[in-house]
Amino acid sequence: MSSDVSGKNTTLTVDACNISGKLTVIGGHASAAGVTVSLGPYLAVTGPDGSYVLTVPYGMSGDIIVSIPGYSQITVASVKDLFADISGKDLVLKANVYMVVFKDYDGSKISEVSVLWGDVPTVPDDPSRASDGKYAYTFAGWSPSVGAYDGTVTSYTATYDATTIGKTGGHMGHNVVLYAFCTACTAIFLAAGVTGKRVGV
Repeated sequence: MSSDVSGKNTTLTVDACNISGKLTVIGGHASAAGVTVSLGPYLAVTGPDGSYVLTVPYGMSGDIIVSIPGYSQITVASVKDLFADISGKDLVLKANVYMVVFKDYDGSKISEVSVLWGDVPTVPDDPSRASDGKYAYTFAGWSPSVGAYDGTVTSYTATYDATTIGKTGGHMGHNVVLYAFCTACTAIFLAAGVTGKRVGV
């Protein structure tokens, strides 16, 4: 910063100091390199080994913050009224472990698994749903769809495609009417004193 005082140029320098330390990342797949470290509006980016040097003006106070999605900062590095360079302000991030539940269509729990941010949850074997006499059910997938975990889902629910079961029927002796619900079937009904009769295909 320059100003003209009595015809002379005067340079004013804002004194600054450096804060240095190293970031360690525990768990997951994230790297400690290339991560932004901040103290108020002042920023630095970690090097290949996680080290950083943050330059701030004299008198600075506050917490040094670092963040990666899916991780929690488990150390608090603070400075107060800083007027000299300071080192050893190391930071640690630890991967969050999320629990997700796989449920059947009726809300019953099929399985519960842990997953890290960015990983795909371990999916259980495809569930099955019994026919209710009118529909046959085929597993169709999970809702929402299962992919790289982003921390927003707590449960996945099984979905099924329903197929209407065909209705066939026929008459046999003594005015008895018989019906069978089936997708593709052959039925032979026997009654005392009555010869078996095919009633549907």
